[in-house]
Amino acid sequence: MMDPLLGRRIEVLWKVVDDDSQQTVTKWWGALIINRNFTQTDNFGRPVYILKYDAWPEMGFGEDMSQVSFVSQNVLLDLGTATELDWRVPHVMPMAPAAPMGAAPMAAPAQPMQHAPPPPQQ
Repeated sequence: MMDPLLGRRIEVLWKVVDDDSQQTVTKWWGALIINRNFTQTDNFGRPVYILKYDAWPEMGFGEDMSQVSFVSQNVLLDLGTATELDWRVPHVMPMAPAAPMGAAPMAAPAQPMQHAPPPPQQ
């Protein structure tokens, strides 16, 4: 049976201290659930998954891997830091279907549409 979490994109809420400004930066950091460790569980018996975090070049981070377990529908446990973090499925805006290549843009009809008269009343 396929694990429904595998291949899913998520975002994890991280608070990171900027080395230059010493300010705390809060970010929903994108990650991909790339694998499940079938031979390992956390201390509570929950499955362990491997996340591949997106690069965050502005803060000096390349792509990175992390082992996590999912505590609830909105909290995960990062096993490397022993930190519970909020997580979510990213909201994706639906895109309007594209017009076929070479299709003319839709235009308003040149003349108003004619409607049939109502049927006579009896």
